[in-house]
Amino acid sequence: MKPRLLFLSKLFGYSLGLFVLWRPLSKVYGFLLDRLLRNFYPLYDALLKNDEFPYLTSLGLIPLIALVLATPRIKVIRKAGIVAIGLAVFLLLDFSVIQFDITEELVAAGAIGSLSYEVYRLLKWLLPFLLWIVFSHRYLSEYFK
Repeated sequence: MKPRLLFLSKLFGYSLGLFVLWRPLSKVYGFLLDRLLRNFYPLYDALLKNDEFPYLTSLGLIPLIALVLATPRIKVIRKAGIVAIGLAVFLLLDFSVIQFDITEELVAAGAIGSLSYEVYRLLKWLLPFLLWIVFSHRYLSEYFK
């Protein structure tokens, strides 16, 4: 099988498996985000009324984990490190959104809130791909010849 097709089939398989396991994985992400918020943000209980917030924000981790797992020739330790760095970046991004109270209510209030919320959403979609490219660009050369 050609390397590109093998990579794409592995990426599809890992993505499918992670989407099936999304709820348990998002509970771990929600637990980590909850601990981070409880330690650093004293108004956390009053701010997060929606119990689904941590679970919905964890969807960005699925492409990152799938891309890292599907990339060949990366050692397991490096893959774990990339996923850990990605998890930390996602947690810090969600923490900053909660810290600065960038919610949909703020979006309805004015242009600054709308812009900051759109930047947040754009980052949530781009971060998995950017992190994957930055940390595994050496291993991608065989796919883009």
